[in-house]
Amino acid sequence: MIKKYLFKITRVSKAKFILVIGITLVFLSILISSFALEEYLVTKKLSGSVKLNEGESFIINIIPSSSTSYAYVYNGSLYLNSTAPVIVTGEKLQTVFYNQTKIDLRGLTSNLVIRALKNGTAVSYNGFFEIKVKPYYFLSIPSIFILIVGMVFSFMGVYQVILERKMRHYQ
Repeated sequence: MIKKYLFKITRVSKAKFILVIGITLVFLSILISSFALEEYLVTKKLSGSVKLNEGESFIINIIPSSSTSYAYVYNGSLYLNSTAPVIVTGEKLQTVFYNQTKIDLRGLTSNLVIRALKNGTAVSYNGFFEIKVKPYYFLSIPSIFILIVGMVFSFMGVYQVILERKMRHYQ
């Protein structure tokens, strides 16, 4: 008699334990995916100067390279000052600039290249901008797997708890 009673308690507690594990896994997957897919802003300031000869180019690294996220300039501009005409090329930009120039960087996803058209061209630049970083969605694949496992455990636990209550009702 006591053995049967202990067996019933153990079966019900196992079902509730499975249910608790399933619910915990579901909440854990939601937490992991919210951290993995969070967008954030990075404020960046660039300044410097370079002296170029005719045909030489200089790369201004605006966007940091990353294999886990996609970044673009959200807001900001770059101020150029040159002693001779220079060609500035970027993703959506290819223009000849001379003297003091302001370049709007919104939406830029690559770096800028400055190429001199005359010997001894001095170029100084100064910029302040915000970069929005968006993670790639493949980072959420582990949390999707955890979510599926948690849902299976939750449904198993609910099913076993309901089954145990019905069995207790018929005895």
